[in-house]
Amino acid sequence: MPVVQVEMWEGRTEEQKEKLMKGIMMAFEAIGVKKERVTIIIHETSKSNWVFKESKHQKQIPNLTSRPPIFWQFPQGTKMKHSDK
Repeated sequence: MPVVQVEMWEGRTEEQKEKLMKGIMMAFEAIGVKKERVTIIIHETSKSNWVFKESKHQKQIPNLTSRPPIFWQFPQGTKMKHSDK
């Protein structure tokens, strides 16, 4: 049984959501899945609760990838020991 989750901003009409759901069901029918077997879950979120880079609607969040990654290393010459204790 396919489960489709749709994440989108709130504000679409019931007719628009119905059209979306019918289109999703048609896509599954095209590959041989009966529409009665398809479950669709729509999660609507307000734009104020949705943050992404270059958003006109949100505050910018810091680019966390601009810092080099931190990797912990054993000091040179140190060997790991395995203990079964």
